[in-house]
Amino acid sequence: ERNRLLSEVIPVYRAAGARIHTLALDDAADQKLLQQIALETGGLYLRADTADDLLKAFLKAFDRAVPAEQVPMQDNRFSIDSSISEFTALIFRRAGAKPTRLIAPDGTEYTYDSYTKHSGMRWHRDVNFDLITVAAPQAGEWLADADIDPDNRVQILSDLRLSVSGLPDALFTGTPVELEMAL
Repeated sequence: ERNRLLSEVIPVYRAAGARIHTLALDDAADQKLLQQIALETGGLYLRADTADDLLKAFLKAFDRAVPAEQVPMQDNRFSIDSSISEFTALIFRRAGAKPTRLIAPDGTEYTYDSYTKHSGMRWHRDVNFDLITVAAPQAGEWLADADIDPDNRVQILSDLRLSVSGLPDALFTGTPVELEMAL
């Protein structure tokens, strides 16, 4: 079945332009096969050992399937400029972690308990994360006072767009890549 999958089934999906994202849920999974399927179709290979890992794996697959504009986040700090009409911050929390606080450029602090006092803000708190949307945000540097997690992210709405072409689905060390970018 493995040979049939790789020689007959995957080429049909690849020819149709389908990207297959694969997910290993434990050590017994055929990880090499899952990696090969993802590589051959331009998808992602992901592994999830815990429920938290599973949430983040789905998020990565969703990001690949439905790309959104994001601003870089370094040490839970991110810059918002005046062209941004709205941002949504996804901040992951470990069990027992301190509550997330969002600090605006002017020093105003927002928490889950206080956000309702501020128009233009929505805050969803879940067991493992906070999802915070701010409309018409102040320009400047914002801080998410919470655990630092590499999967924390800030998606934005803006009229400004970066168009990139030439980026392959997979990158290999030592292989040059020629990109075209435009605002």
